[in-house]
Amino acid sequence: MSEMIYSFKKLPKNKLKLAGGKGGTLSKLLQAGYPVPDGFVILSNAFDDNNLKSKAVDIIKKEIKKLRTDDKVKFAVRSSALSEDSKEASFAGEFETILNVKSEKEIFNAISEVIKSTETDRVKAYSKVKGMTTKHQISIVIQRMVPSEISGVLFTTDPVTGAKTKILGNYVYGLGEKLVSGETNAETFTITRPTRIYEGPKKLKEISNKIYDLAVSLEEYLEGPQDIEWTVVNNKLYLLQSRPITTIEETKDPIMGKWNYSSNGDFLWTNQMTAEVYPEVITPSTWSVWNIYYKDQNIEGYPGIGIIGGRVYINYSLTYSIMIKIFRKHDKVMEWLEGILGEIPENIKVPIMPISLSKLLFQILPREIKGQIKKSKLKKKQKKYINNIPSLCEEISQEIDNIKEKRSLINLWEGKLKPVFLDVFTLQDTMNEDFFRPYISLKKKLTNLIGKDDAEKLLATLSGGSEELESIGPLLGLSKLVEGKITRKEYESLYGHRHPNENELSEPRPIENPKYINKQIENFKESPVDVNELVKNRSLEFMDTWNNFKKKYPSKEKGLKKKINEIENTMYKREKVRSELTRIIGIIRKFYLMAGKLTKLNKDIFFLTVDEVINLLRGDNKSISYINLRKEYFRKYKSLPSYPQFIRGYFDPIKWSEEFYDSDSLKSSNTIKGYAASEGKVKGIVRRIDSPEEGELLKPGEILVTATTNIGWTPLFPKAKAIITDIGAQLSHAAIVAREIGIPAVVGCRDATKRINTGDKVIVDGGRGIVKIIESKEK
Repeated sequence: MSEMIYSFKKLPKNKLKLAGGKGGTLSKLLQAGYPVPDGFVILSNAFDDNNLKSKAVDIIKKEIKKLRTDDKVKFAVRSSALSEDSKEASFAGEFETILNVKSEKEIFNAISEVIKSTETDRVKAYSKVKGMTTKHQISIVIQRMVPSEISGVLFTTDPVTGAKTKILGNYVYGLGEKLVSGETNAETFTITRPTRIYEGPKKLKEISNKIYDLAVSLEEYLEGPQDIEWTVVNNKLYLLQSRPITTIEETKDPIMGKWNYSSNGDFLWTNQMTAEVYPEVITPSTWSVWNIYYKDQNIEGYPGIGIIGGRVYINYSLTYSIMIKIFRKHDKVMEWLEGILGEIPENIKVPIMPISLSKLLFQILPREIKGQIKKSKLKKKQKKYINNIPSLCEEISQEIDNIKEKRSLINLWEGKLKPVFLDVFTLQDTMNEDFFRPYISLKKKLTNLIGKDDAEKLLATLSGGSEELESIGPLLGLSKLVEGKITRKEYESLYGHRHPNENELSEPRPIENPKYINKQIENFKESPVDVNELVKNRSLEFMDTWNNFKKKYPSKEKGLKKKINEIENTMYKREKVRSELTRIIGIIRKFYLMAGKLTKLNKDIFFLTVDEVINLLRGDNKSISYINLRKEYFRKYKSLPSYPQFIRGYFDPIKWSEEFYDSDSLKSSNTIKGYAASEGKVKGIVRRIDSPEEGELLKPGEILVTATTNIGWTPLFPKAKAIITDIGAQLSHAAIVAREIGIPAVVGCRDATKRINTGDKVIVDGGRGIVKIIESKEK
């Protein structure tokens, strides 16, 4: 067949894009076995100045004859612009469609009308809104029509909110053109997932299961929410078109760096664990790299981890919905989730997502089995593998330094750096599982035995045992450096990759900036506290607490001590893997810097995703035009206060921030409740700071109040009398380090930074998880 015209059945894969949105999709779907009425595609190269080439005319006549099985057959002549029905723009109803054409003359006249429609005012206006300035290349679909009895459209996802709980649809009797163009009122219906409960007129109910199956199948096959046109003849369902839903914000806004997964539906999100890992707004480069791993955890199109206004959140609803499907009991599920993600506020309910049992068994379970096999293999060689990461990173770093060609940088990323990153990230995930499992079990046993308050008090003295935890490593390392026990070079090798925003690619590592480490040394020397003595005292405090427990419960001592030792051992391994994962992130930063050098984008390269960087290195520079918009949104989000710990439904960070500064309702109580993170009770003056760069403001003996902490805050801890955070739980950074050096801590208070100001006097009870404001500076 000519290179200009192809039947749906024979359009090759390498011509799908040239067939336009409609022609390419219909051909792909018919070839995959979907019930698409037969037809053919006239590619854009069949035209010369909007006129059909003579050779094309002859081929079109032959194709029409193949489709015309009798004299009653009618045809639809439909636009298929290369920009049409794409993720960025649907152009629904903008280009011309001619229906019910019968003779050859009518078909060729219709082709001319469709071609001319690319120059109409409505197409120009729509193109301008979508930021498209070039002339539209257009292919044309000629398709055999079916005598429609019912015609409709449906959305597999709510096109406004992005919610996937229901399939939404409209239909009319007869042809669907009036429905698509909005010229007539239509009947509406919904089908609930995954129960298939149909709500709507009775006429359509008998075929609702077929509609449901088609919708779910198309969404999976085409990898995203779909806007589907369909028709029914003699109780048989036909597919007329399927295109991406372009109104969902997460789908269209990555171009501007304005991802917002909260627009995907009524889900509960939390940053309980992620705010410590990603304490600030992250760049597109950072999100794209971490999302290589996260996106593989998606289930039925639902993201397990998403980004909201530049900050990373966990989909609490998805985790809960999967676990309730497996365990069936709410209390058992919450026992696990609260152990990992913390307690949710009493006034917040968890929206349940429609996870089907079949998907659980046939999609999630096989993936989990495959994942566990990989994790098991990595665990067997964990110690040797992790110990080898520093030298491997040094090797890759030197390779990057020597790269002169773009192709070499691509090969390094795909062949070495990316696989190492994914392996170590998988190992980190494994260590998390190995840690939380015994920890939650121990917490449950202690709670049943001695009550929740006393259990939390005992756990608040738990430390890393005999091993030095990586969380406290930079602090102890500074002590050794100041005392002359290690050299500056040794310190940089051990901890030069650790800093407050260490998982953000655009942030320089301490090893890149000598002034950073000099400042850490200065701050450390100002601290009057002997860190090693603090660690030793906390270890003794734990032993005293444990000995008191043994006297009360001698029969329980052996089994519980074994579990405590297991937790301490796994805690050390978990921290070690996390440190080496962070080291790899530093090398990925170096990869980006080299890409910036080779493309002359320099530091602007951090506003491109990793896929865009690879495409740019291959010669596709389309993404460069996105950079300024992304930088603008990045700056906007960076200027906002930290977002809430829990978010339900759609969240607009900018609108929320306006209300945030006006709210005084939270200051009515003098008592703040959080997690008992580190044992001890003290009274003192508050110093509220927002970043470790403000650490010089913290005076020795003040109580540190902040939103969250990570390893970059560790050098400040010895100066503090106690720690209070908005975000965190008993296994967060603030809790672990506070326990190690023996200062009280209450974490996960949610709103402490709004209710406590610098200069306020408070009592911190780290064993009970309570903060009392006894004197406010404002009064």
